[in-house]
Amino acid sequence: MSSMKWVYFNMHFWMCCQSLMVSSLMTPVSWLPTASSSMMGLFSKLGIPPAAQAYAAGTVGTLSISAMISLFENRHNVIQQNRFRISNRYIRFSVVGINYMFALIYPMPFLFGIPDQDAAKFKILEIVPCPHEEFFELPVFTISINPEYRVYATIISLVCTGVLMLQLNVYAATCIYYLVFSKSKNSSRVTSNRQKKFFYGILIQISVPYGFLIPAVIYSCYSIFNNYYNQSEYFEKVSRS
Repeated sequence: MSSMKWVYFNMHFWMCCQSLMVSSLMTPVSWLPTASSSMMGLFSKLGIPPAAQAYAAGTVGTLSISAMISLFENRHNVIQQNRFRISNRYIRFSVVGINYMFALIYPMPFLFGIPDQDAAKFKILEIVPCPHEEFFELPVFTISINPEYRVYATIISLVCTGVLMLQLNVYAATCIYYLVFSKSKNSSRVTSNRQKKFFYGILIQISVPYGFLIPAVIYSCYSIFNNYYNQSEYFEKVSRS
């Protein structure tokens, strides 16, 4: 289990950074259904440009996923009876290194088409004619107002997310197979039970934060790509109840 120490710490570090980015450092107020937001966190108080904050958010988010993949990759390769384990140390480091390099590059294409922010604000008013009054008081940062951005962002997001999720699913599937379904004679029952409990603990610790984060991300993507956002239905239901 000592091999897990640093990859476990690495995952917790980046997940904590991700939580701090959302809750304190950036504190974004999203103006759905547009790809824009107002940064209200500590970074804005320190004068850090919104584009740099957006890049940092994308990088930290992808790094947390890469760290999670590294955790499953570690579990995948310490299972002795796993015939799919990567025994070559340099290949392992190369695969892990590519994931982390990918996390640094992935957010860059989204920042290439940043429009003039004053013009973008008027464009947002065409989509949302009556926004909240804070829209006119707060600085608004828009990533793009180009309609083609949705197609571009969708393709990039699906490809990149697919590559990461494919790795995660492969590592997780082999762990589940060899720890749960496969009956190996190379390890004792006590060792197998400890590995199972540890693996289940990893799944629980990962599922709790992402269980809250993923629905918000999915709805935001749905709102932006389908140009849909309607609070009136919610408030009507609340007022009737």
